[in-house]
Amino acid sequence: MNPDAKKLGLIAGGGALPRRLAEAARAEGREVFVLGVLGFAEAALVEEFGGIELAIGQIGKQIDALKAANCSEVVIAGVVKRPDLDKLK
Repeated sequence: MNPDAKKLGLIAGGGALPRRLAEAARAEGREVFVLGVLGFAEAALVEEFGGIELAIGQIGKQIDALKAANCSEVVIAGVVKRPDLDKLK
């Protein structure tokens, strides 16, 4: 790891893009924390990068998780379909 690199928080939806970004950041020597959007993110990606999965409506918990992981930069990548707003928790 590059000690001068900022830790990247990756909010991951579905598809190949989140993995490609996480792997590219790791290849540059950056530490990556993956916050997977429950029901969309690849579970193996979250596990591989030591992250966590949270529901799309858990905004407060998502922010808390990114802060607890000491992420200085955050990126959102991947497919997330519009949720049923009546079922958000």
